[in-house]
Order: sequence, then structure tokens, then C-alpha cells
Amino acid sequence: MSFTWLAQRGLVRSWQSHRILCRACYLITQHPSAKSKVLPPRSSSMPLPSVMSYSSALDAKRSPALIKLREELKHPPASPVTSRNAAVRRFEQRSFIKRRRIYRKNLSTVYEVIRKDLAQWRQLSSQDLLAIFDRLQPTLAIDHTTRLTSRNAQHVLEDLQHHTPLLFTSQHAKHLVTSYKENRQYTEAIELIAWCQQQSHVAVEDDLLELGVAVATKQHSTIPLARQWWDRMACKTDRATGYVLQGLVLKGDHEHAARWWQQHAKSTALGSSSQGSHAPTTSPMAFVSDGLEWMLQEAVAKLDFSEALYSYELQCGFFVNHQPALQDQQIIQPFGSLSNFLKRAMAEEGTAKTLKVLFDVATELGHNTGKAMIGHRLFQLFMADKNVRRSVNFFMDHQDLIGNKTLLLQLLDSTCRAKYATDAYRLYQEVCQRYPEALDLRRYSRVMQVLLRARMPDLADQVYKDATTNQVMTTHQSRENVLAFFYTVYALCSQTGNIALFETTAAMQRAAGFPILSHRSLTCLMSAFLRSGKIKEAKAVFDHLAFSTSSSDMVSKLPSAAKRSRSPPPRENTGHLDWLDEQGDVDLDPRQEQVTDGVDVVDFNVLIRGIIMEHGSQQETQERVLAVLRHMSMVGVASDKATLRTLMDVYAQDSMDGVMEDELSDQLLGDPSATTHDHVWLNNLKLTRLIYGGINTSPRSRQPQSIEKNVFQAARIFLSNSRRQLFPSLQADTFIQANIMTYTLLIEALSRHPRHHAIQRQVFAHMRENGKLPTMDLYQLMIRSNLYRGRFQDAKDTMALLCQDYHLATPPPAIHAHYLSYLIELNKSAYAKNWVEQMRLNEMDLKHPPLTRILSKLD
Repeated sequence: MSFTWLAQRGLVRSWQSHRILCRACYLITQHPSAKSKVLPPRSSSMPLPSVMSYSSALDAKRSPALIKLREELKHPPASPVTSRNAAVRRFEQRSFIKRRRIYRKNLSTVYEVIRKDLAQWRQLSSQDLLAIFDRLQPTLAIDHTTRLTSRNAQHVLEDLQHHTPLLFTSQHAKHLVTSYKENRQYTEAIELIAWCQQQSHVAVEDDLLELGVAVATKQHSTIPLARQWWDRMACKTDRATGYVLQGLVLKGDHEHAARWWQQHAKSTALGSSSQGSHAPTTSPMAFVSDGLEWMLQEAVAKLDFSEALYSYELQCGFFVNHQPALQDQQIIQPFGSLSNFLKRAMAEEGTAKTLKVLFDVATELGHNTGKAMIGHRLFQLFMADKNVRRSVNFFMDHQDLIGNKTLLLQLLDSTCRAKYATDAYRLYQEVCQRYPEALDLRRYSRVMQVLLRARMPDLADQVYKDATTNQVMTTHQSRENVLAFFYTVYALCSQTGNIALFETTAAMQRAAGFPILSHRSLTCLMSAFLRSGKIKEAKAVFDHLAFSTSSSDMVSKLPSAAKRSRSPPPRENTGHLDWLDEQGDVDLDPRQEQVTDGVDVVDFNVLIRGIIMEHGSQQETQERVLAVLRHMSMVGVASDKATLRTLMDVYAQDSMDGVMEDELSDQLLGDPSATTHDHVWLNNLKLTRLIYGGINTSPRSRQPQSIEKNVFQAARIFLSNSRRQLFPSLQADTFIQANIMTYTLLIEALSRHPRHHAIQRQVFAHMRENGKLPTMDLYQLMIRSNLYRGRFQDAKDTMALLCQDYHLATPPPAIHAHYLSYLIELNKSAYAKNWVEQMRLNEMDLKHPPLTRILSKLD
């Protein structure tokens, strides 16, 4: 008898991966009277070998799906490392949940492929199937997403029950029934237990019967079956007794439920929670309340959140449906177990989901005390996660639940930092009503700044009036807060054109000990004059900035307050608000109060807008604007993106939409005095048009989705190096010349769209290849983009390039501070801590001001 002959007739198969056994020998070894001294005894948990040929077994073993499945089982996601820092713990927990979600998806996908092929499926042992089930079964099955994952896990044991019922043990049954119970599939759970009772090889133990009692008491029709299973239990536990109590309460038989709990509950369980109900223990309602509270305590102690959620629902329903009788007996719903439930839920994963489900239950069933407790914890969780949008939405929907002054002020500050203007104003009004004394000069400035950024000067003016009404200037304020408030009011004047307010603020500034108007405040004065239609006065301020070295007498030269012009206001330039974005909230540089000699790019931008307002869209207007731009180049003031957008916004009001750049290009081609700088500036203007308006400047092209496409298209055209794509009248071999401003425009625009990170890196590399030295701001943008995409090594490489280009041994402290602050913003405190440790190993000075504030957040 040869091995080939046995294999052809299907009489041999793989045995434990290294033994060959014929079918006859296998039957002999499995006979009870057989005493084999060669082969070890077969474990009861090993799968029954199926009848299949040796070649098919090898093919199954070589299956890519089986190989991948075994690899997935060998490398489960590692548990998160515990840390004392709460932010680090949250980050590690989120990372672990994300890795486990991906792992479960891959594992379930591979298993679904294997279960379709019975030959491959039979290669899995019962231990493998149980391991797959454990890896797929979610810890919390409380919403539709986790229940879907739990359903994938149920397929594993259901296949085992269907294909090899002799290998389906009570252990598998308990796991599957527990999964059914958590997903509230009570009918399937009862049918499975009934099937186990009919199988002689499945030992129906007390644990399985207790689960049967738990699921049978969840429906009215199966409560008698639960009583039968409870009677069959050899050791009747208090938890099983409590399940029957819950079934009787669900049925509405409270007298029977009270007698049941009084007769069958042990003394250790009886009365353990009745102290919280403040009722005599002899009352039937008190016994029922005590039993329901004890069941909730047990579920929370065992981290059975699905059972705890059901117990809480039943408890709330009991107190709502029998409120008059319970009030007469002075029985109130206890909240001790609910408080423990919240504490345990916040310590476990899936916190937000658990608390949200609990909050919905408390709201639906009318448990106001529980709703307030859960709502406060849920709001705390949103705030701790720095989820400003969810925090604001939750507060707006449930304002009566949030009575914590500190949390409300923190939410107001977070909303201002997130630049949610409308929500910030609504929260500001809420704080004004509840805690007006908590609003200081700093918070008034923050609210005004976010409103001015959103072009809501009317609301910002109302906030200013509230600040003056509350006389916040009379209290002691720091120098930085006072300066920030003054600059914010000047920005308000620039948007409203209120010259009288500017005069009043200037007088307040002099009275506060700051007699000199800063360059920035005078720029705002120019914008205010333009806003009110006083173009000559605006030009006078420009001349004063250009030819005067002191502005101490500027206040006395201001014209008297006049009515605002009724002409339609122009579209404002955003340059005079750049200091808000650069300096943040109130951390201003004291040097900013000093007057700088000469004019800067913001002043020229305002002047250009004034010229266009005065002369309209005539041909001489273009010549005047070009003269101003050439004068900027002559005095060494480089134009910025605000200059380009000023021109684009102004000319977009006329019929020259999209044609102005082409006409200027034709003029420059015929002008022998045109320089390379003129052509580069025109390229920048055209790229600005493409980025913010697209080739088609219709309103639809200014939508967010269209702007993203426009940015990508502008970058592609620039990298193609064909200037004819910008100006069709040029020859095909004309190249695109660029300067630092060109690259700044593209890189800044691409940084707002993370999907285009790849082309952003191409533009940055193109910049360095063409000998243009990136500024520190561009390096910070590239580092920020890399970190947002999770490219930590690329961010470090960018910092190395910075050191190489600027001939530095280590990056400046400001770059390190920017790197760490953005890591904290992304909730990646663990990476930030590692970076700080590396800085200490390199013996870097950590006492630099930008770093000390960041390091304090990591402690």
C-alpha cells in the first residue's frame, strides 16, 4: 500500500501539520477501546478532520486568505501605553481605537472570503475561530456601528454551529449568547439556548442558564421560560434573581416583583442600595427600587455597559410610570449607581458614544437629574477633547444644563480662537446675561477681533459699547491688554468709517498713558477715511506717514466728526487686520506702539484702493496704479497678496473681469522700459486671479470646492512653466518668471487644502531648485502641512533643510515652538514629549519665551 495510492483514494490527510494518518488508523485511534502508544490522545477542542484529499488540503493551506488570516491573528494591535498626562492618554486611546478598527476590518474581510469556501474554512480549528471571534467582538455594542462589527463576529461562531455542531461547546454558546444579548437579539439567543439543551454534547451550565434568564426577561412572552431556567439553576445567584425581578417589573407586576426580590435575594444584596431611595424597606415599591438599583450597580461593577444601559432604562421607566405613588411614599430615584456608571464609562473606550446614548435615554424618559449629570459630563468630555464645534452645538441645544462658569468662559475663549464668529457672539451674549463680571478687557478684545475678521462690524460695535458701558477701562489692566483693545477699536473704525470713534479712542489712549499713535493705528485711520468717502483726508494720512517722522500731533489735526457717506461702501482691504492673525489674541509686541518711519505695504494697498475709488475704472487709473506699484518697487516695499487681491477685487466690479491682466500684459510687451520685476508682478496678479477666482470668475467659481480646484490648477500651470497658459497672446516658448511672492502665493493657498500636499511639496522643491531661499514662514507652513498629513519624518527633514539653507546648527526656538504647538493642537502630545526629550539630549536652551509657554502645557 503506497502513499500515492492512499492519497488518490482520499484515505490520507494532514494530521497536526506533520503526521500522516490513514482513515482506518484514525478510526482505530478514536475508538474508546483503542490504546495507541504512538499517537498522543486527541484534544476535545481539536476540530474533527474532514474527509478531503491530500492535494486539496495542501491547496487550502497555501491559500492566500488563510495565510493572511494567520498573520492577522499573530499581530493584533498593541494596547495603549498608560500615561499620567490626560491628553496623552486620550491620544493613545484614539490611536489604539483607530488601529483596532482597521485590524477588525481587515480580519473580517479575510474571514468572509474564507467562509465562502468550505474546504478552506475546515482548516480552521475551534481555537482559531474563538480567537477570531474575540478579536472581532467590540467591547461596547451600543450603537449601529459597533453592532455591525459585532454581527461580523457572530458569523464566526454561527458558522461553527452550522458546519460542525459536534465541536460547538458551551463556551462557544456563552460567547454567542452574550453577543446576542448586547445587540438585543433576544429571539436568536433564546433559540440558541434551546438548541443547546437538545444537544447531548453541550453542557448547559449555570452560567449559560443565567444568560438565558437575562435574555428571556427582556420580553413579555418569554418571562415564564426565564422562571423555568432559573429553577433549573443549581446555584441561584442574586444577579439571576435580579433578572427575574426586571422581567416582572417590565411586565408591570410590581407586587410580585417585590415579593420575589424579598424572598430570593440574599441579605448582602437586600438593602444595599435602599439608602439612596430614602424610603422604608418594607414598602413593595422600595423593594423594587432597591432591586433595580442593585442590578445597575452590578452591571457597572462588571463593566457590562449594555446591561447597565438596559437597567438604567428600566429604572427610569419605573419611576416615570409610577411617579405619584412613589412621591407619596417619598421614594426618589437614586443616582449613586448612575454616577458610578458615568465614572466607569469615562474611564473606558467609546466614552462619547456611551454618554450620548445615556443622555438620549435620560432625555426621552424624563429623568431630569440624570440628564443634568450626564449632560455635564458629556460637555466636559467635548471640552477636554478640544472639540469646539460639538461643544458649541451641545451648549446651544442644552443651555439650561451647563451652569459651570469656568466651562462657559473656556468655551467662549475656544470659540474665539477657532474664529466661529456667530457662535462667539451668541456665547458672549450668554456670558453677559449670566456672568457680566467675568468679561474683562481681554475677552472683549477677543470677541471684537473674531467679529471683525468675519466682517461683522455692527456686532463688534455693540461689543465695544458694552465694554464702555461696563467701564472696563477703569479697572487695572495689563499693558498688553490695553494695547490690544485700542488696536481692535482702530480696526473697528477702519471697517465702519467712524472718525468720531477714532478721535474718542485716541483720547482714551492718551489718557491711559500711550500718547503716541502707532503706524498701525494711522493705517486704520486711512481705511476709515476711505470707508467714509473722504479720499483727500486718506491721502493726507498717507503723506504724513511717508514724509513725517512723528505722529504725536496727528490727533489734533483730525477733522471733526461728520456723518458717514451714503455712497455704497467699497470692499475693504484685509491688510490692516494682518496684525490680528500674526499676533494672536493679545500677546502683542510692546514695540508695536512705536511709530515706524515711512510707509509699508498696507499703506500702499489702502492708497491704491483710494485711487481707484477716486478715479473709477478709467484708463488713467491703470497708469496711476502702475505708478504706485513702481514707486513701491523703487522705495523697496514689496507687494503682498493683499495688494494683488486689492486689484483683483476692484477690477472685478467692472466689465474688465478677467481682461485687466491681459491688457496690462500687452502694455508691458510694448513698453521698452518694462523690467523683469513688472512681468513677475503681472504673473503674480494672474495667479492670484486663478487662485481666488479661477479662469471663469462667476460666483460659482468662488465656492469652496471650486476654489480648491482653482488652487490646484494654478499650481499645475506654474509647474508647467508655460506663460502662454497665463496669457494666451504670448508665444509658446515663453517661460514663467517668479519671485518669493509667487511661491508664497501658491504654497499658502495649497496649505489650506491638505489633499494637495503632494503638489505643495513640488512647488516648495521647485523654489529651492531655482535658487529662491524660502522664508521662515514658508518653512513653518511646510512643517505644519507635513504634521497634518502625519508625515513626521518629512517635517523633521524640512527642519533639516531649514538649518542647511540658513547655515544653522539647530532650528531656531520659534520653529521648535511652532512644531510643538501644532503637535499639541493635533492631540499628539506623546510625539511632542518625545521631541522635547530629544531637545534636552541635544542640550538645547528650553528657557526661550516661545518654548516655555508650550512646555507648560505638556506638564
